[in-house]
Amino acid sequence: RRVAWGLVSCTLAALLLFLLFYSGDNQTLREASALLHGEADVSFGSGRLAIWRSILPLVVTRPLFGGGAGTLHLRGLPPFYWYREGGMVEVAVTSAHNEYLGILADQGLFALLFFLALLLLALRRCYQKAAQDRFALCGAALLCYGAMAFFSVSTCITTVYLWLLLAIIARRGK
Repeated sequence: RRVAWGLVSCTLAALLLFLLFYSGDNQTLREASALLHGEADVSFGSGRLAIWRSILPLVVTRPLFGGGAGTLHLRGLPPFYWYREGGMVEVAVTSAHNEYLGILADQGLFALLFFLALLLLALRRCYQKAAQDRFALCGAALLCYGAMAFFSVSTCITTVYLWLLLAIIARRGK
């Protein structure tokens, strides 16, 4: 375990150093580097920061139970603009582009706390039983999901696998 943690730590440190000094042409890497230097712009992340900023006032109006599942597009959010080859395209905001913020806005603080508790309990079980291959693999996948969910839209291509993963973790016996 120490070797694994050492490798992960070294890899993360190398990634941070790479991003800190990145000056290439890749827009995503440039934006990550700018964030590390304290320079944030709402256009970063394909407009995700602007979307997140526009959703936060909605959370304040209904913090405990949210505005209702799947109702973001009905709640008066300003559109964001997607850059295509032919120019800018106006797109309605139908998702928070962050699973945690989406749960908070749609279903409220209680739902978010229970969802986070579920993920943390599953991760704890994976850590405690990491000697078994099933739990080590599931724990790694769950960590990847947790990171991806910060920038993701909840879709059938990810959500179904999350719940299957949680079912495998919760399974008792062989």
